[in-house]
Amino acid sequence: MPKNLRLHKAGGRFLAALILSFTLTTHSFGKDGRLSPEELPPIQGLPDPFLMESGKRGQSVEDWNQRREEIKDLLLDYEYGHMPPLPGNMRAEETESMDLFGGKATLKRILLSFGENQEIQMNVGIYLPKEQSEPRPVIFLNDMVWYEHLRPLAERILDEGFIFAGFDRHDLDRDDKDRSDGVHPLYP
Repeated sequence: MPKNLRLHKAGGRFLAALILSFTLTTHSFGKDGRLSPEELPPIQGLPDPFLMESGKRGQSVEDWNQRREEIKDLLLDYEYGHMPPLPGNMRAEETESMDLFGGKATLKRILLSFGENQEIQMNVGIYLPKEQSEPRPVIFLNDMVWYEHLRPLAERILDEGFIFAGFDRHDLDRDDKDRSDGVHPLYP
């Protein structure tokens, strides 16, 4: 197995988490005690910034450091939501490998499967330089990078010292309101 592919298989869980974080917004409010913005009660005036989540009022620098983290977590949750857990039983299978750009690079197509019975599948494409002796940064596109019209861009990215990768976001969530397809059954 090529060293490049081993590197990507080893980072497969990270790749899946990264992809899911770019693609999904979890709307499972209620089961973890969170409310949607529409369900939040109105607050008259400004909240007391020193009132800790425990209900205790902060009195010290240590209390304020703790409260500051609570406020940051709250703001991040309201702004971005929360990250779903990693999918279980993930498997990566190389489905295609082709040399490109006069032998300078290889385009690998990988099928990631995950879920209890591998029911969710996602196509990933990775352009790897042939001569790679050390890790390189990745430019990651949430779209199908394996189409021919993106090859000039891929070649330029590789020439600049990067790896170019992407995935078919429609495998995870189609651009519609249907929440029964893609990864939605894994994150109800």
